[in-house]
Amino acid sequence: MKVCFNGFWSGFVEKTDPIHIGFFLDLFNQIFQQEITLGDEYNSEILCESVFQTSSKLTRGWKYTFLFSGENRLVDHWRDYMVILSARPTGGLFVTCPLFVVYAYCRNQVALLESLGREQNQERDKLSVAVPPQDVLVTISNPNSPSRNELLDQLEKSLKKESINITYGGSYKNNTGGRFPGLYDTSEFLDYLRQFKFVLTLENGSGEHYITEKIVNAFLAGTIPVYWGSPRVNRYFNSQRFIHFSDGSKETVQNVTQQIVNLKEHPDQWLTMAAQPVFPDPNRGLFPKMNFLVEEIRHLLKLSPAVIYPVTNVDVGATFAGETGSRGRGSFLGDRLIEPVGRVLGTEFVQQSHRTACRVCVLIFGCAVIPRYQQQIDVLLDSWGVMADRLGIPFYIFVGQSIPAYQNNPHVVALASRGVKDDHQSAAFKQYVGLQWILAHHEPDFVFIAGSDIYLDCHNLLQVVSQFDPVAPFYIGDDSFFNDIFNLNFRFHDGGPGVILSKGALNVMSPYLYQFQERWNQLIDEWYPAWPHYKDACDLSVGLLSLYLKIISVRVFGGFSPRCRSNSETPWRLVSCHGGMG
Repeated sequence: MKVCFNGFWSGFVEKTDPIHIGFFLDLFNQIFQQEITLGDEYNSEILCESVFQTSSKLTRGWKYTFLFSGENRLVDHWRDYMVILSARPTGGLFVTCPLFVVYAYCRNQVALLESLGREQNQERDKLSVAVPPQDVLVTISNPNSPSRNELLDQLEKSLKKESINITYGGSYKNNTGGRFPGLYDTSEFLDYLRQFKFVLTLENGSGEHYITEKIVNAFLAGTIPVYWGSPRVNRYFNSQRFIHFSDGSKETVQNVTQQIVNLKEHPDQWLTMAAQPVFPDPNRGLFPKMNFLVEEIRHLLKLSPAVIYPVTNVDVGATFAGETGSRGRGSFLGDRLIEPVGRVLGTEFVQQSHRTACRVCVLIFGCAVIPRYQQQIDVLLDSWGVMADRLGIPFYIFVGQSIPAYQNNPHVVALASRGVKDDHQSAAFKQYVGLQWILAHHEPDFVFIAGSDIYLDCHNLLQVVSQFDPVAPFYIGDDSFFNDIFNLNFRFHDGGPGVILSKGALNVMSPYLYQFQERWNQLIDEWYPAWPHYKDACDLSVGLLSLYLKIISVRVFGGFSPRCRSNSETPWRLVSCHGGMG
């Protein structure tokens, strides 16, 4: 197949620009498992456009369409593409691909970056072995970032009070009599950076995963970056290897200034920081790597049956015991996340003498007294609930203690249990108590879990679960995200479209359900007192429990949020639509 590129920059095809065609051709070769060559708009099956396009070629019929944005922005018609590589979180059309990843691949610097701080090699020996003579360097050329300029002005004033010199080597506020030598991807530029103890690597703006080549160049030069831009930068780079200029508050400016002063006054500490590994997990190295992007995109294009994430090597118990990470809070119930307890939350559900076996059971958490959520329940019962009954799929809507309108409806279950209230905030409690209730009354091969604002395709749900062995411990979902809560960086499935737990997973989880949500709430109070909404994050908590119990995470079915879209290639994967119930 051939690919047509539109809206890219001079030097992209010729590979004279640091971000060039080579990365994309390698990526497409692996996605489509065949050689992809450069074509034009008349002989290509694939269209790849950048956000710098002056006009789009989407109107022509294409088999596959991609949008690439290394910037902190998109185009107005972004919804019309099949895949978007950008700084947005993975989910829906988006696959997270920060610009620094493309830069590292195009420069063939992945292996070098992964080796820094871990081993000596010929390239590493070129880096500074002594503290550089000059203080702080700024290499900004684009003046059109008011927020960045304001941050820089504040820091400059603070540093001057401490007699720290700032060199402006770019076009912006230049005080050297001329711009720095070479382009930003050349050895001349890196040699220039090596003269400074600190390099301010400030992005053009702040975006969740918007990280460019600036911080990478500082690492390659062996200096210490002072970074501002993405609030998620610690997810990609070792926080012990750079200074994070997180915001422009007076406290942050003072903190950054003090770190710079301390490191300047203590050369041994500067050398220690400069010798740290670049990446937070040296064994994993650069993330996301090419193979990860390939898997994500193949799944999005329905080119592979499933994306299976192997059991992580993150030691959850050790993390919470304070053995890893910077926010250890002492013993976390010893060295365990939670202890197994053979009881349910608050109420003993007596296991029935004859539990009903079923292929799949559906657990919905809702609220029967608030009009908005009651309406969702009504629509659910009159729509896909009817089909579930016809197909023999047991489904239950777990609500608080009051069910005035549903006293005689066998599908609506009132839960008299601690933590469960007549509201939507206690959804996570309803999730875990509901699981215990289901396990007391049924022997399901799989349980599908979601909120009441979902439309479920029951036929497709049965088709999806037929692909798996229920005895194996599977945690199955659609959109998947990384979260660094509690200093962990783990993947969880978006609860909007719903998640599926196999019998094997439920057998492993069951002893822990009694106290997990209460322990989760305690942790949120302890770690994130300003973010109580984390307590309601059903998907995040069950994702962490799955991680802790080493349950296999699989991304396979389709569920769309916030708007429904059909997919004609593999329609059986379209299991649910989040927000489809009003």
